Amino acid sequence: MSILLRLPCKRSERKSGFTLVEVLLVTAIFASIGVAVFTCLSNGLRLWTRTQRLVVEEDATVLFERLGGDLRNAFLYSRIPFEGDMGQLAFPTVVYTPADRMSSRAREGYVEQVGMVRYFLDSSSGRVLRAQANYSQATRGSGGPAIVMVNGVKDFRLRYFYAGSLEPSMTVHDSSSLPVGVEVELSFSDKVLKRYLPIPAGS
Repeated sequence: MSILLRLPCKRSERKSGFTLVEVLLVTAIFASIGVAVFTCLSNGLRLWTRTQRLVVEEDATVLFERLGGDLRNAFLYSRIPFEGDMGQLAFPTVVYTPADRMSSRAREGYVEQVGMVRYFLDSSSGRVLRAQANYSQATRGSGGPAIVMVNGVKDFRLRYFYAGSLEPSMTVHDSSSLPVGVEVELSFSDKVLKRYLPIPAGS
């Protein structure tokens, strides 16, 4: 009787790891995801930049309309002078303010009255501000808090036009007369906006 001896056979040991095809496939997937993310971020940044430009233009339009409305109601008044230079402008006009508690119009809440407005540039923050004062504040040389009209302004320039003169003036020399118009120039990082605003009382 033959005895069969079985020798233990060694199983082939398989090493764990990635094949070249798997590495290339994963690399291609990550590259595709990276391109998609970069495209989304780039499009989002372009959209945000365009939106910011539109917001700035809207704010500038509001400033032009507000200043134009104040200038249309401007007038000469000895107690409140018309003062201006290249970077700021203050003048008497009709303002909409809370009524004096001691006056007969106290129940109306807000009323229109003679007052003063001032437009100027805060160069440290790049903002054009509008400050308003009622009659009492204006005659005392004080005023209310300033509100922001436009952000991101690099330069704010004013030029004044007088009757009989073709050249604009950078300063208001004669406080006894009103200019016939004011040219407002807003400079931003990528554009310049201008608007000529007439003053009917100066014509």
